[in-house]
Amino acid sequence: MKLAYTAPDLRGFGDSPAEEPYSIDRYADDVAELLDLLEIPAAVIAGISMGGHICFAFWRRHRRRVLGLILADARAGTDDRQAKERRKSLIALASEKGAAAVADAQIIGMLGATTRKTRPDVPTLVIGGEEDALTHIKEVRALHQAIPESELVVIPRAGHLPNFEQPDSFNAAVRSFLGRIRDLAA
Repeated sequence: MKLAYTAPDLRGFGDSPAEEPYSIDRYADDVAELLDLLEIPAAVIAGISMGGHICFAFWRRHRRRVLGLILADARAGTDDRQAKERRKSLIALASEKGAAAVADAQIIGMLGATTRKTRPDVPTLVIGGEEDALTHIKEVRALHQAIPESELVVIPRAGHLPNFEQPDSFNAAVRSFLGRIRDLAA
């Protein structure tokens, strides 16, 4: 099995056109369209924080294409009232000042992810930063416990962005997981 890595430039972020609709399901479908364009029939889908929402939506909408999931600093459950209000504020900020303003506003307080609590049919790696104040490690552990046979990796000395704060540890966990999936597919 050939390994390839790509990160989508989702609508409204980066250089992608800001075309509605903006929804987690639409982002998941955008990822599926990217895989079609790249002629990739199935993949390991990874997401950090809000990217976890997209991973779960992708799994729900395009399950046959999922070889595995990597969920980093994602949490199970829905947002509380306060988190919903923060999201509304971010939507208003995006409408008024654009995606860059949202990125600046979120750098300290990124939002977590939701998930269905049914058993997925794919291998799942759950990663959490030990010092994450936004998606507390207990939420990451709860997500791991809700997904039977998932693997949990807690990254020491990392907060909400362990891939940035402790890239060697994060990448080692991802490489190990991808190696096991490659071995299963062989």
